[in-house]
Amino acid sequence: MYKVVKLALTRTMQEYLKTIYKLKIEQGKKVIRVKEIASDLKVTMPSVTDAMKKLSKMGLVHYEKYGYIDLTKRGERIAKELYERWKVLKHLLMGILEITEEIAEKDACMMEHDLSPETASKIALLTIFIDNCLDEEYKKKLKRFINTGLC
Repeated sequence: MYKVVKLALTRTMQEYLKTIYKLKIEQGKKVIRVKEIASDLKVTMPSVTDAMKKLSKMGLVHYEKYGYIDLTKRGERIAKELYERWKVLKHLLMGILEITEEIAEKDACMMEHDLSPETASKIALLTIFIDNCLDEEYKKKLKRFINTGLC
């Protein structure tokens, strides 16, 4: 008989995965160091090391003490989904609702963890619709409404 192990990722673990993916994508790196993750998340290197040990045991990262860190295929799939969700939410908040970048990044980070896949998908479609289907006149009206509450 086999045990079914359910993956229980805390918000913090999700943030570590997303950060590894983000560093790889945005900086074009193949592998990441503990120091880079600590700097990006503003945490201590021992905190990163502890998290990497846990994520490695879960089969989500390749990690060896004092070595490089990389995502497994499973870890990359999860991290990519979190990263894409975060980007969509950040775009909605900054690009459409005109929230400042600092607030948008924090709020998108909080929201990404709790949205159902269905809601996240619908928000992504909404942002695509606003960006690609509304003409400039409607976008101006939307911006005016967001900023003033007036039609």
